[in-house]
Amino acid sequence: MLLSLGAKLLQLFFAMRSEICSRQAVQSKTKELPYHRDTERVYFSIFNKVFIERPYFYKQGVGHKPH
Repeated sequence: MLLSLGAKLLQLFFAMRSEICSRQAVQSKTKELPYHRDTERVYFSIFNKVFIERPYFYKQGVGHKPH
């Protein structure tokens, strides 16, 4: 029961962090990445798997290295 409570509290923590995270475009020295969507991830913790959502920033052709 304690592990279940820990997992729920951890998931709540991540949900609150995601909620307050800015969705404004991310600016690096040379490029800008606009907010694309929220994406779900699995976080493995001592409490078991926790499913979290986080903002995802993307621009086609940025961050991919040519082969």
